[in-house]
Amino acid sequence: MLAVAGCGNANESGHTPDPCLSGPVYFKAALKKAPGRVRLPGDTPISGCLVSDQTAGDLGNVGNYMLKVATNGAARLSGRRRYQGRVRDGRHP
Repeated sequence: MLAVAGCGNANESGHTPDPCLSGPVYFKAALKKAPGRVRLPGDTPISGCLVSDQTAGDLGNVGNYMLKVATNGAARLSGRRRYQGRVRDGRHP
């Protein structure tokens, strides 16, 4: 018996889109567009950065970028009195 793997979309096979690996500056710029359409370069949604069968290195890099942007954003907001309670409770403004 011969097993044959099917071919699919590159994103379905574990390929992380290039804009997702370009650094936190792109995630920060994309989030500044909220509540509008939040996209990385190439019209890549942030959710498209987490793909099935992603390599551990890519997942680590993408996660690091997301965490860095979220942490820096929370730190900035925590200095603003009207947001202090929300940030402390894990809610965004």
